[in-house]
Amino acid sequence: MARSPSLLPRRPLGFIAALLGSYSSDVRGWLGRLSTKYALGTAFVFAGAIAILGALAVALAALFRWLELNYGEVYAYGGVFGLLFVVGVVAVVTGLMTFKRRTPAFPKGEQQMHALSTTVNATADRTARIISVRASSRPDALTTLLAGSAAAVLAGWLFKARRRSSRMND
Repeated sequence: MARSPSLLPRRPLGFIAALLGSYSSDVRGWLGRLSTKYALGTAFVFAGAIAILGALAVALAALFRWLELNYGEVYAYGGVFGLLFVVGVVAVVTGLMTFKRRTPAFPKGEQQMHALSTTVNATADRTARIISVRASSRPDALTTLLAGSAAAVLAGWLFKARRRSSRMND
């Protein structure tokens, strides 16, 4: 009798490992995009905060200088202050907008589940074809012997279990 093809994929653990590897690649990509988003947002907020602190320092120096000279170099300090303050506000707003962007969805493994279901369906189809081919042919002697032995063991187990339960009820 010809040897039947295997009912399972040749390397089922390799297939599962490939699915897990693909899913972990998706998760790593998701984490990379998420960490980049937060790193950029944090950098913009810190740059904005530093610029605002610099603007406040210049404003205090300008106020001091203005008070000291009573209207001389005030316009120069005001211009530097205004520039730093505008840069700081723009950086903080940009950073906050970066944080408010929609976070990408966590990978659900849809591609891997599709691949798994396709493989399971193909395996089930192949198994059904093999069983239908074997069912149409006459079983060999070893199969008949094994089926009979299994039936005898099952009958003995059922008899013993039934006998034990009837003793417990008495």
